[in-house]
Amino acid sequence: MEVVVEGVSYLVQKENDILHNPWSVFEPQERVLLLNNVNLYLKSGSISCFIGTGEGQKRLLELIALKQTKGFMSGNILHDNLVRPYGNYEDISYVTRDSNTYYEGLTVFDFLYFGARLRLALNQVECREKIREVIKLVALDGGLKIHRLRKGEMVMLAVALELVTSPTLLILGKWVQRMLPLLSNEAHYRLYTYVCVLLYCSDTLARRQPGAGSGVWRGPGGGARA
Repeated sequence: MEVVVEGVSYLVQKENDILHNPWSVFEPQERVLLLNNVNLYLKSGSISCFIGTGEGQKRLLELIALKQTKGFMSGNILHDNLVRPYGNYEDISYVTRDSNTYYEGLTVFDFLYFGARLRLALNQVECREKIREVIKLVALDGGLKIHRLRKGEMVMLAVALELVTSPTLLILGKWVQRMLPLLSNEAHYRLYTYVCVLLYCSDTLARRQPGAGSGVWRGPGGGARA
């Protein structure tokens, strides 16, 4: 998959603080520009990272993942040269802290199996084969109860549930990215070679470099300030 962001700007209306200032309900809502004329290109086979601590970084990831937002966007976002409407797509996965609800009494295999049955039009045998493939990919123990998983393993469980649809674009939120250092090098390699485009965000470098903008993209072909 190839993703092209062309001149994207994103504007939101800031809600008035009615709790501390009840009269603000009669005041016009302030508009905040989070993204200003962002242009970038994500090519197949690439790993890209947004560096920053601002809200614009999160919103840009949501827009690329085609998640419905409350703001106003101008510009175009193309996936394989097509402008898609907001919605859920099997080839695009966005993993965040609140992506899933976990039933701690289930095993890793059962949790992924039930998730796959809801998402895929496969019979039981094909679904089980797919789950075994994904479990091997993320190096998890399928017979382990979810409540016994460590933090890094919980991250890979969330990623594994998205991998059952074989996405070509995998987007990882901050919570997921912060847990990645806990994973083995083998797990990193398997993850990076399974999808066509891997996109994630980080605030680590931004904290170390105070001069960095609030949402600086670094990836193939240069960068774009968000």
